[in-house]
Order: sequence, then structure tokens, then C-alpha cells
Amino acid sequence: MLKSLPILRQKPILIVGLPRSGTTWLASILNTARGIEYFHEPFNSNHVPEAVLLADKYLRENDIDREFEAYCQKIFSGKHESGFVCHKLSYFYQKYRWFPGRVMVKDVRCHKTLAWIDRHISPKIVITMRHPCAVANSLLRLYGEGVGDRLFQRILNLPELIEDYLHPFQDLFDRAEGFWQKIGVVWGATYYVIQQQSLQKNNWIFVKHESLCLDPERKYRQLFDRLNLQWTTQTDRLLNLSTTQDSGHPYVPERIASQEYNKWKKQIEPCQIEQVKEFVLPFKLPYYSDF
Repeated sequence: MLKSLPILRQKPILIVGLPRSGTTWLASILNTARGIEYFHEPFNSNHVPEAVLLADKYLRENDIDREFEAYCQKIFSGKHESGFVCHKLSYFYQKYRWFPGRVMVKDVRCHKTLAWIDRHISPKIVITMRHPCAVANSLLRLYGEGVGDRLFQRILNLPELIEDYLHPFQDLFDRAEGFWQKIGVVWGATYYVIQQQSLQKNNWIFVKHESLCLDPERKYRQLFDRLNLQWTTQTDRLLNLSTTQDSGHPYVPERIASQEYNKWKKQIEPCQIEQVKEFVLPFKLPYYSDF
């Protein structure tokens, strides 16, 4: 047990990304590490009603928001009350419930506050990325075309975010029509803001979903090392399970990994791919250029 005590002094981990970008799979695998206390989407008001006014907001690095700060301090310190957040515990933490483990938070609604969280909470930040067409395809299949309007509007409702980062792309917002174009703008704008903020940091970790699919054990071991996490037999078991069989359930991250990275190419029409491409490429992001 004494060997686990350094976990107490390690920074918490924050996993963020757009919905359907692989955050749940990534968090599930990292949750097999020893001593992890995992909080699943504490900024999702469907899970935590208290978060309804805290999700999807934009904060500048030096902004003062006492309510948001108190909420983050409570989550990232692990000082939660019963029912306060929906949390999933690693095997180690289930066995030793009294042990104050290393907190890991996974969320898809707080990525517009990353600079603030980095400054005031200072977790290890891991950003998941997935090809914009793959994200669009998965969102459409799970939620329908209406999700494009909802995600698009969440950005338009943040004039300070547009003022700080997105005003050069106002024409894209004005021209975007329909699901594929709007998701293209949402994907591009989201990762553009994150990329611009990351230029001022040197410790944010970007992880491509496709890389994990193509070489899961090696890439996950590299990530475990960077986060100073201990690989366990449970990690081996879950990684094998989650990459060799398909659960058929959109919220259960079990897929045949070798078939996942480019599955969207067989499911999206060329004209739809072109619409996404047209509204992603103007952001000139260095992550995906293959359409």
C-alpha cells in the first residue's frame, strides 16, 4: 500500500473532446490504472442537475467565477457527496474505498473553459481527437440531424469566445447550412480554440482516436507513461475486450478497433464529406487533412 501513496501528490487528470471523439473509451482504459477515482461527465446536467448553469460556458484564463471555481474544486479534489456526480471506480478503488485516489474527470461539455481550468486547477489535460467526418457520422447516427443545430448554437451563444478566437471565421458561421456544414464548423472551431490555447501551454496531451485504434497497446502504454499511471492486468483485459468485439451499443466502448478508424468512409456520401471538408479546412488545423 505504501507504494501507492505518491498517487495522492499527483495532479488530477482531465479528459476532454467533442462528443463521439473517443473520450469514453479512453477514460475507461485509463480507469483500469491503479488508484484512479473516475468522475464521468460532471458538467453534463443529464447526469448532474447542479451543472445545468455551468456546462458549455466560456471562461477566459483570468476570469472570476466563484460558482464554477467551487464546483471544480469539489470535483477535482474528489470531495464529492453521495449522488453529487455519476462516478465509476477502478477495481483498486472499489477494493479500497477509503483510499483517496488520483482523480480523473472525463467530460465533453467543459472544453471551452480549458485555459481557466489549467490555470486554476492545473490538472493533466488530455484532448481526444477524431476525424471530423467520423465525429459527424457518429453524431448523426446516434442523435439525428438536430444535434448539428444544437452544437452550432452553443458556440453562437458565446460572443466572447467568438470575439477572442473565432471572429476571423464569421463568414463560415454565416454560410453554414444543414447538418454536415454545421458540424464541420463546430469541429473546426472547437479544436481551433483548443489549439490556440495550447500554444501557451507545454503540457496538454493531444490523442488521436485513430492512432489508438490502429496500435492500441503501444499507444496506450505511451499515454500511461506520460500520465505516470500504472498498467494493470485489468488494463490488459479491458483493452483486449474493447478492441476485439463489438458491443453494438453506442455508449459501450467495445469495437473491433482495426475496423473503426476509417469506417466513416463507407457510410458517408461523397457530397457529405465535401461539405464537412469545406467548413473544416479554413481553420488550417494541423491534425487532419485527409478527406
